[in-house]
Amino acid sequence: MIHSTIKESVSLPMTALDESGVFCWNRIGVQGDRSCGRLVEVVHCHNCPIFSDAGRMLFDRAPPEEVLVERTSQTAIRADRSMEQLSSGLLFRLGEEWLVIDAMSTIEVAELRPIRRIPRRTDSIFLGMVNIRGELRLAFDLHQLLGIAPIQGTDRQAGRFVVIRLDRQTWVFPTDEVAAIIRYRHSQETAVPSTLERWKSALVRSVIEWEKKKAGRIDSIELLARLNKHMG
Repeated sequence: MIHSTIKESVSLPMTALDESGVFCWNRIGVQGDRSCGRLVEVVHCHNCPIFSDAGRMLFDRAPPEEVLVERTSQTAIRADRSMEQLSSGLLFRLGEEWLVIDAMSTIEVAELRPIRRIPRRTDSIFLGMVNIRGELRLAFDLHQLLGIAPIQGTDRQAGRFVVIRLDRQTWVFPTDEVAAIIRYRHSQETAVPSTLERWKSALVRSVIEWEKKKAGRIDSIELLARLNKHMG
């Protein structure tokens, strides 16, 4: 309902607003004493052209400056978000920690299978060779590289191999669980907390929050450098 009084001067037909700031429909119309002679013709103030003109001029008023500022800011934020580039990553779990690796580096996810040890080469990081689609691939332990302890006695049925290709090199590492391919904005990334020992490795560059999970984003370039250095 349109208020009977207004606090600021508005350009309206003189027959609609009197000197005291009261609209005619509230003074002599259906909400007043009904003494307006136009009621005989229009029956109700809603049908009166003066009421229509007054309402139209109210809607045509320029909005307050603070409203314009707020709406401009909201539009700019939406535009920035729509222009921000999305990244994709594979979300997986090692022990109790969730991690993300660039989806562009990921070739496939495969079921766990036996790894062939290489005499005098297999160690805590280099696990050996594993058959993936008829080809032997180098396998490594990301748990060891990141210093993440595996959970003892857990069900390995959720575990999977993740096959990655970095600079034309193909590597395989076992995980405790693979969740999904996720899409995220760089604005969703936060710095690695310095208080967390498990994130001290330079392999983890940032933390991404996705569906209440906090996952460390792995630096693929640094990962390849570490593997090549380890293999000599």
